[in-house]
Amino acid sequence: GWVFDPDVPAASVSYRIVVDGSFVAQHTTARDSPIANARYHITGTHRYWTLLTLPAGSHTVCLDYGNLGAGTDSAQAIPESCRTVQVPAA
Repeated sequence: GWVFDPDVPAASVSYRIVVDGSFVAQHTTARDSPIANARYHITGTHRYWTLLTLPAGSHTVCLDYGNLGAGTDSAQAIPESCRTVQVPAA
């Protein structure tokens, strides 16, 4: 995926991964993002990619994006950043 802060569009954004309500990891966007950059007429590295190893079953995976400019972090503002995933048994 990709994310950027419209207040500071050239800056990379910190994001946190929460699985089933527990913090798992924190990273910063660091991959080239030509589609986002072209679509929104911005520059910078806004794409993220993270591999998670989860046990079999249903899990809720959420991304919480850090705020760089005016406003607040996304934890409360973007509930659609959560997805339910089904991990099959090995």
